[in-house]
Amino acid sequence: MLWSATCDLKHRIGETYYGYHYTWCSPVFEAAAAPQFALGAKQPPSSDPVTIYRQLHAAVKGKDRHDPKIAGYRKSLRAIALKMRDEGKLSAEYAAEIVTRVRSAEFVDWKPLMYVIPYSVVAPRVQLVRLRDRASDEPEYVIPDLKREEFHIIELMPCL
Repeated sequence: MLWSATCDLKHRIGETYYGYHYTWCSPVFEAAAAPQFALGAKQPPSSDPVTIYRQLHAAVKGKDRHDPKIAGYRKSLRAIALKMRDEGKLSAEYAAEIVTRVRSAEFVDWKPLMYVIPYSVVAPRVQLVRLRDRASDEPEYVIPDLKREEFHIIELMPCL
């Protein structure tokens, strides 16, 4: 099983405009709860799915306008849309729509979601992230083209 924490707006943009999800994921749900020598047991907070989920949950629930995670999502979602437009992979109209959606997003749009990804379904497409791009020596993976039918979504706790 692979795990990935994301936000609702990123999920909806992937569904609506791209038809897939570029997904960073971990072999553990929660590093602190994993057996000491298990793969991913020493995953740092910035790469630990449940920690990311909890941080985003706290920001949304507390309506924190200065939350760095939400700011990072805002920046990356806009940048990706503009890059894909410039590369001819996304129409100018769709890129503008994404930028508008990100700019006008409300707290509910940033609510966290947890992807539960059965490894056997995506195994041929799972890519190990280069060590220099990981938060630690623990493994992190990318699935560049995760399809909706390949994963489940859980909401661990309601924010609003």
